[in-house]
Amino acid sequence: MTGLRTSTSLLLSSLIWLWAFSLEAQPVLPITHEQQHLRIPQPKAVHYSNLCAFLRRKGDLYAAVQSCKQSIALNPNYAESRNNLAVAYALLKQSQQAIQSFKVAIAIAPHVPLYRLNLAYTFLQVEQLDEALTEFKICALAGYQTAKVTDQIIAIYLKKDNYELALSTLQEARVLNPSNGSYPLQMGKIYARLGRNELAVDALEQSFRLTESAPGDLRLVAKLNFRLNRFERAVDILQRLLQKEANDAQIYNDLGVNLMRLQRFSEAVQAFEKSIALNDKNPNPRINLAGALDRLGNPSQAEARYREAMDLDGTIPEVYNNLAVTLANQKRYSDALPMLQRALTLRTNYTDALQNMAVVLVQLKRLDEAQSTYLKLSSLSTDSVEQAQFNQLARRLERLQTEQNR
Repeated sequence: MTGLRTSTSLLLSSLIWLWAFSLEAQPVLPITHEQQHLRIPQPKAVHYSNLCAFLRRKGDLYAAVQSCKQSIALNPNYAESRNNLAVAYALLKQSQQAIQSFKVAIAIAPHVPLYRLNLAYTFLQVEQLDEALTEFKICALAGYQTAKVTDQIIAIYLKKDNYELALSTLQEARVLNPSNGSYPLQMGKIYARLGRNELAVDALEQSFRLTESAPGDLRLVAKLNFRLNRFERAVDILQRLLQKEANDAQIYNDLGVNLMRLQRFSEAVQAFEKSIALNDKNPNPRINLAGALDRLGNPSQAEARYREAMDLDGTIPEVYNNLAVTLANQKRYSDALPMLQRALTLRTNYTDALQNMAVVLVQLKRLDEAQSTYLKLSSLSTDSVEQAQFNQLARRLERLQTEQNR
């Protein structure tokens, strides 16, 4: 039985939207008392700056750059012109010029968080994640667009694989906004990445209660419930998911796997057959179907499904091992042995196949080969108890051979 990362393209898609929104929502205002240490912009400088913003929105970026430069020539200390120029540079993918222009705007007007926000997005554009993170944090401390800024901080932590910091940031954000259903969803995904499956399931389940869940999120929580041996819950979630994704072959396969764990073999057969009907090129549902048929006492049908899976993909060692078990259970040891040999050719240290081979070799009275197989299993095992068991079996076979040779 499926990112967590937020891609840079997603981050940058919000870049243009935020700039467009922010600049249009920021008319040129008169200088306040607190700003009187700055030079009052000359009317022509304001005109050219506004013209720059207009041209940028029309898509004429080169003309926008020239208009901003005219504004700056008239008043080098007009921060809005520097910001508009930087935005135009950024949209032209001239990121370094944009960064320098944003920095000048911030130096002139450090109290305007919009400039820092735009600078942060530009740093993202050139993958300067640490610099972007610093600017986003300053915006967050200023209380500027807190929700969006927090999302970007978390996205950067995830991109840097710093899941613990992403998690702590989410936890803080959740305290401030407990009704936001996206936070427990993100927390659940991070917990899953950290291997904290129970916490992941709890967070994801809470998210589903708060918001409509996407199919990918339902898949994840079903997968986590499977890992936690909560097969009934996984079945419920997968059946719920099928209401949205009725033609998804993988969901039917996953449903069948969980039903197998619940020993609901007849239902599992139906799920696997539906999966095969939707995608007959995937060998895995056939392998699983064969296992269910075998458990239902239909070994001949199971064998047929295993061989169909081999025809689709002859490189899966589990298929040969499983078919060998089906054949051995029918006492067809001579047929089972080449299947196990093929499995071990595909995966030399496949311990399940080695154990099955030892059993089959004993049944075929090839005791010396069985003994060697148990000794190999002992050398591969890292468990001292298991090693002792394999060694004991090897010694027992050695004694049997000695007795037979007397």
